[in-house]
Amino acid sequence: PRTKILLRALGACAVIAALLMGMPLEGRVLPAPVVFVGAIALLLPLLVVVQRAWTRFLWARRLASARIRAANAGDDPEPHVELGVLCSLAGTETEARAAFERARELSPGHAQATVGLAHLAAEEGDLDRALALFTEAAAAHPDLFAAHYGIGGVQRRREQYARAVLAYERALSLEEDDAFTLAELSRCHLLLGDAQKAEEYFLRAAGHGLRDPDLEKMIRAASAPEP
Repeated sequence: PRTKILLRALGACAVIAALLMGMPLEGRVLPAPVVFVGAIALLLPLLVVVQRAWTRFLWARRLASARIRAANAGDDPEPHVELGVLCSLAGTETEARAAFERARELSPGHAQATVGLAHLAAEEGDLDRALALFTEAAAAHPDLFAAHYGIGGVQRRREQYARAVLAYERALSLEEDDAFTLAELSRCHLLLGDAQKAEEYFLRAAGHGLRDPDLEKMIRAASAPEP
């Protein structure tokens, strides 16, 4: 059905272009570039709608496939984890939680499922449960970047910046070029009053492509000499 919509939109574009070509303008036919620009201007909103509808269709199809795989997974927890991740991204938190919990039933302490539940708890504002779950995952799998990064995020939200730094440093030891971790370390050091170290981490993050004008402005303000 979405393919038909796209084809209809393209067909409508051709029809409008043909109509514009035949419209007189002070006794003359409109030039081709004007026709093209006019057609695009008229149909751009329609094409945006089509693109969004197509994206929703692809997401719905992917979710449907993931649900089928999870239903036929037997004792394999991985399809449930995949379903949980997709549902989290799609904003269906209740189904995501059920999928992660099912994965943990099949494989107690499953790291990815535990991290998934921790993220859901953090999004709901239940920071105590989120921290407990992230910590559980990190203890079971010390090399799991997402667990340490998650601990850092929770501790930062709890305004425990020194503890957040420790967690982010563990995460950075696993993925030393992760720009988001570098930026979070910059932010935490700034909040701890160390503008120099904050700037060092920020420059490293920027070197890996991260742009955060607000953080940069805060660092410059903190680094400015006293009047």
